[in-house]
Amino acid sequence: MKILAFILKNFQPIIYALLGFFVLKTLKEVLSKPSEEKLKNDEELPVSNTKTTITNVQAQVIADNIYNASIESGTDEALLYAQFDKLKNQNDFNAVYNAFGKRQYSKFWGNVGDPVTSDKHDMIAILTNELTTKEQEYLKNNYPHLTIF
Repeated sequence: MKILAFILKNFQPIIYALLGFFVLKTLKEVLSKPSEEKLKNDEELPVSNTKTTITNVQAQVIADNIYNASIESGTDEALLYAQFDKLKNQNDFNAVYNAFGKRQYSKFWGNVGDPVTSDKHDMIAILTNELTTKEQEYLKNNYPHLTIF
């Protein structure tokens, strides 16, 4: 009886405490998600290791640079184009795409966003969102040996 009386007397603070607990628990789960993840096997592009001109480490560095060029305040086109200069064939592009995986990105804000209002996207989705039609055409025309979009 004493417990019921206590609950009835303190109903509102108890509800607030429970809501606060669940909000904090949910935020912890959302914020602990990794900001990048590997592609599933069926999402990867095929790569012939005998035909690539870059190593896996170089592919990862190029992927990181493409991401960094995309998430800054405004796209850093010079940095972006410099990365495509390093790709000599489609296998190189595919290796970078696979190394890129899926990364946290807000299509609305055009930046890394946050785990609540953004999602993980692959390199092509981010480039498509970041670059104007003219900039996409520039990539297609200056790197005809690559199928990007």
